[in-house]
Amino acid sequence: MTIERWIVRVYVAAAFVAAIAATVALEVPDTLPAITFHTELVFVAERGLVLFYVALLAMLPLVRSVSRGDMPIEVSTRGARYQELTTESEGSIERLTQAINEQGERLRIDEITSDEIVKRVGELEGGIRSRAAEEGRLSP
Repeated sequence: MTIERWIVRVYVAAAFVAAIAATVALEVPDTLPAITFHTELVFVAERGLVLFYVALLAMLPLVRSVSRGDMPIEVSTRGARYQELTTESEGSIERLTQAINEQGERLRIDEITSDEIVKRVGELEGGIRSRAAEEGRLSP
């Protein structure tokens, strides 16, 4: 397993523990918002989830940018979105380019070979015509 994966796992666990600790340590207001159904437990759970998500949203793109050198192209409520060109597709493009170059080289060799064949056939025809002319079988 790579060091990046270990860093992310440790960070996620630490962020979860920190979110729980912060949620417990913070006071609950006297009047609760309607979205919590006026229940302390729901308020504390929602606050914990928000703190945990904010920690992930802020830190994980930073870890990836430091370890891989790529920054997200978009950060939304779904998370960070990165450029779609991956190392695997870069390798595929490289292999395809190499295959195209090899095919081009084969075609060039085939072209040279066919040009040589045409040239040799022309030389043979010329030799046969000149012999036939010498023997008098072919009129010049």
